[in-house]
Amino acid sequence: MSLAFPRGLAVFYGVFLPIGETVRRWHQLKDVSMWPAWLDDILIGAFLLYAVWRLGRDKIAGQRWLASAWGCACGMGYFSFFGQRRASMKPIPGRCPRMAC
Repeated sequence: MSLAFPRGLAVFYGVFLPIGETVRRWHQLKDVSMWPAWLDDILIGAFLLYAVWRLGRDKIAGQRWLASAWGCACGMGYFSFFGQRRASMKPIPGRCPRMAC
């Protein structure tokens, strides 16, 4: 079985996910309360890159690392997406509800 695609995708996401999220959230850099939102992207990228490194050293053990890194990345991405979706559904104080105005 060829691992070129999952390995290449892990390198791509491992490098560009933290960079992309940093660019996207650049305006929040001074807000310390937002740092956990940055940290999860950095952890995902680091875990994926570490798994790729382990895969290069040992194919069998590296496959386990890569699978667990992708599992964590998907789980953290799921939580991040639906957490932001839920936060966007909260009413903004001082505004009328959608149908009440």
